[in-house]
Amino acid sequence: ALCALALPAVAQPRPSQPRKGLALTTPQRRALVIGNSSYPRQPLLNPGNDATDLAATLPDAGFNVTLRTDLDNKALERALIDFSDTVQPGDTALFFFSGHGLQVEGGQNYLLPLDFTAKAEADVKYQALAAGPNRFATAQPMRALPWQLASLALVR
Repeated sequence: ALCALALPAVAQPRPSQPRKGLALTTPQRRALVIGNSSYPRQPLLNPGNDATDLAATLPDAGFNVTLRTDLDNKALERALIDFSDTVQPGDTALFFFSGHGLQVEGGQNYLLPLDFTAKAEADVKYQALAAGPNRFATAQPMRALPWQLASLALVR
């Protein structure tokens, strides 16, 4: 079953006065688009194409796009960390993931990298990326990222 989730916008606080010594920057629109298709056990046909199509369209809406496809766990975390490092206060950040996902007892959703092999629910949090309503909870650097929009197209 295909499940698409749109996560709510998160307001970003803005200081009333700029701090001395800091340069003011123009808010940017940034997008990280990921499509995982080449899973060894259960390959998917569409995620790579969906990600590529979206990445080609977003610049028309003013987004600076980073496209990544077929990521293992380490590369998925690295892509998220690198992306979070580019986002500045006031920016509009969009995250899109298409690929395998799963939901464990309690309703927690996870995005699955290509090298996911967990057999027990207790191991899922070590091999997949937890997706929460406002942020991606497992990657420490992501906890502080003020997500504004995230879209997940997960095949469970």
